[in-house]
Amino acid sequence: MPHRPPPLPRALAFALSLAAAACTGDDTGATASGSDSGSVSASSTSGATSTSASAGASTAAATGSTTADISGSDATSEATTSTSTGDTSTTGVIPEWCNLSDAPCPEGMKCILDGGQSKTQCVDLVADPKQFGDACDGASDPFDDVDDCDDGLICFGSEEGGICIPFCGIGEDFSCPSGYLCSTCQDCVLGLCIPSCDPVGDDCSPGQVCIPEDNGFVCVVDASAREGAFGDPCEFVNACDPGLVCLNPDYVPDCDSAGCCTPFCDLGDPQCPDLPDLECIAWFEEGQAPADLEHVGVCAIPPP
Repeated sequence: MPHRPPPLPRALAFALSLAAAACTGDDTGATASGSDSGSVSASSTSGATSTSASAGASTAAATGSTTADISGSDATSEATTSTSTGDTSTTGVIPEWCNLSDAPCPEGMKCILDGGQSKTQCVDLVADPKQFGDACDGASDPFDDVDDCDDGLICFGSEEGGICIPFCGIGEDFSCPSGYLCSTCQDCVLGLCIPSCDPVGDDCSPGQVCIPEDNGFVCVVDASAREGAFGDPCEFVNACDPGLVCLNPDYVPDCDSAGCCTPFCDLGDPQCPDLPDLECIAWFEEGQAPADLEHVGVCAIPPP
């Protein structure tokens, strides 16, 4: 039987310049669990908090806020815009911000994120926009306001390609289609329904890695670059190679940085590097794992 360590800090942050914010999917903040069971987990507290990622980097683990602090939100601007295809145009008053639930964009435009998840703006829809699940252009930077997805969707993936995914966190609705998890944060006006994954199965698309999210795992951009192998130093949770995760140095042998990469493992068939004290430890607290993720473990040093 695999040992269960004392609580390991749950990795909730990753490089925001490369991928969407990974925070909680409800209106509570996630922090490292203080339970005695000692698995890798997250517990909820109200309000914004600051917690430590697996790499030891400080990150905001925040509420599922759905409102934006946008200065001058009542202001509008006069503008004439046209789509890249020239097939449609919108002339007149264009709102400086938008909300999918109660402040939609004018006809022929879509509400998108503006440089991050804390602001929105209206931009022109392309002719014949792509629908949910369709391959799309613009995945290399989902916040640059340029993609060919329909209203209510955003192009998400990697430089190798992306798909149109829906927003979530609209009003009080944090639901996502089957196979997706809502990723949002305190300052996010909109969350993203990001494809879920099995870190042991390594089932993300090329250029992506499977990282921990509030209730499971999601596929995000691989930021490992030249490093990311077992034992390599890491600062962000998506800075390790596929199949690995960035953990606190206390749980990775010979780790002398803020965090180091170590493999996920299958509790039913544990395969960890042959090093003293390294064992396959359950990721979730007993009884808390989703039905299809009960087998997920991580190669870590067990407690004394």
